[in-house]
Amino acid sequence: MASRATENPPALDLVLCAFRLANVWGQVGNRLAGAYGLTAQQWLALTSIGLAAEAGITPTDIGKNALVSPQNVTGLLDRLERAGYVQRKPVGGDRRSYRVQLSEQGKKVLRALNPLGAAWAQKAAAELSSEKITILQTLRAGEGTAERTHEGDGAAVATTDSVAGDCLVIVYTRGAYDTYL
Repeated sequence: MASRATENPPALDLVLCAFRLANVWGQVGNRLAGAYGLTAQQWLALTSIGLAAEAGITPTDIGKNALVSPQNVTGLLDRLERAGYVQRKPVGGDRRSYRVQLSEQGKKVLRALNPLGAAWAQKAAAELSSEKITILQTLRAGEGTAERTHEGDGAAVATTDSVAGDCLVIVYTRGAYDTYL
């Protein structure tokens, strides 16, 4: 049994919990997307592009939405374009300026992948305890008292159960909540 002197401060527990969560979601995303020759990050980028529909989306916005550094967006888009999932459409007369759209093949792969992701998320949400659902409802109503970290237009909220070792993370971005256990 660990002594009190070796326990992590709550803020560090929150960060470590978020790291574990990111690893789990990345593994699941890679497993699901891997069946289609994609990575989780490529799937996230395709989803971001798909949400922009026919208007397309700029590489900068893809990077922001898919959490890809500006240096890596070009390579990501090159791979997706070579695979036939996206197309670049020039904007105006400047050949350096373009928007990215899904190709028909990209739309097809998202129609196949997104239900798999939704089914997995539904199963994960079904495993939430009634206590955690109450926490979510409280946070959604704006009455939460859990630890919060703010960055940009989003907030991450996490609660940990030191006995069970569970970590519930709620991410609020652009008016929507996502929950992870």
